[in-house]
Amino acid sequence: MRDDIRIRRSGRKRIFFARAERMTAVSGGNCRWHSCSMAWVVLPLVLAAGWTPAVDASGPQPRSTLPRWSEVEPDGLAVELVQRPIDLTEAFFQGRGFTPATSRQIADACVMAVVVKNRSPSGTIRFNLADWRVITSGHEQPLRLEADWHKEWGKERVSRPAQIAFRYALLPTVDRLGPGDWLQGMITANLGAGRHFDLRIRWTDNGVPKQTTVRSVLCSARHPSTGKSP
Repeated sequence: MRDDIRIRRSGRKRIFFARAERMTAVSGGNCRWHSCSMAWVVLPLVLAAGWTPAVDASGPQPRSTLPRWSEVEPDGLAVELVQRPIDLTEAFFQGRGFTPATSRQIADACVMAVVVKNRSPSGTIRFNLADWRVITSGHEQPLRLEADWHKEWGKERVSRPAQIAFRYALLPTVDRLGPGDWLQGMITANLGAGRHFDLRIRWTDNGVPKQTTVRSVLCSARHPSTGKSP
């Protein structure tokens, strides 16, 4: 599906939206976040990009063949990672104004699609991606966050529209989820193609610190002869 549109579900309503400054979730006509002035875009689900949130499944749903990893805490956080093929990621960012070289740089940083859901009947979940850790070969490192990319692009000529499109595509660095809410976006693990890693996820549930680990996640790899994903 279109990755530049983050998706949030509140209760039984699925709301698809784009934002100019801050994406806003709306339930029953009331803004849950600041700023209600944005362009609303309603899009169909397209399975080709590998997005059918298993953590939110209420019945049988078609699934993509892309590798995915899930971790579910009863009455708490549910998270699913979906491997994004390198060639599709490159094409996605080139289509949003990035040069081939910069698009390749992003794609080679191990981009994963992530779905996060609050399964708690009453708790509010808050997370900060700066607290999440990538663990590989006994080494622990942070994710490569939006701010990290922008620091690097300060030395390059990355257009403002391209940077905004990049922000839309990412999982928010800091966010909160009420009961039943979910959202999705991309993260960059900052590892080489074909690397395995565990992802330690930290959050708070009604202020109580919690954590879980999604294990044996695999970054997409390039085909040795074509340079594309297998």
